[in-house]
Amino acid sequence: MRYMIMAVIPEAIGNPGIKDGTLQPTVQKILTLSNPETLYFSVRNGLRTVYTVVSANEPSDIQPILEAWCLGVGANIEVNFAWTQEDMAKAEPRNEEIAKLFADSSNPSGHTQ
Repeated sequence: MRYMIMAVIPEAIGNPGIKDGTLQPTVQKILTLSNPETLYFSVRNGLRTVYTVVSANEPSDIQPILEAWCLGVGANIEVNFAWTQEDMAKAEPRNEEIAKLFADSSNPSGHTQ
């Protein structure tokens, strides 16, 4: 399973880390630990933000990565599932079944009376 992690680094940690040279090596340690498939650096609401996609066999494999972001740079984090095009194609037959199950648009909740 793939997870998309957004780590937002607070100014109170990011700015001093840039000035004293500790931010980059700390982020590198976290990236080495997490071994992301994809990595982007950006800015969100004026704060340094890192977007990664990591693969994990078990959900519990993600927790140490999140702890590294929290403990290493005090990041505020969000985690979402991430699917590839191939993952979506595999799910399509089941999605079609679900669509038929909820086809009655006059009853959006899907509950029968």
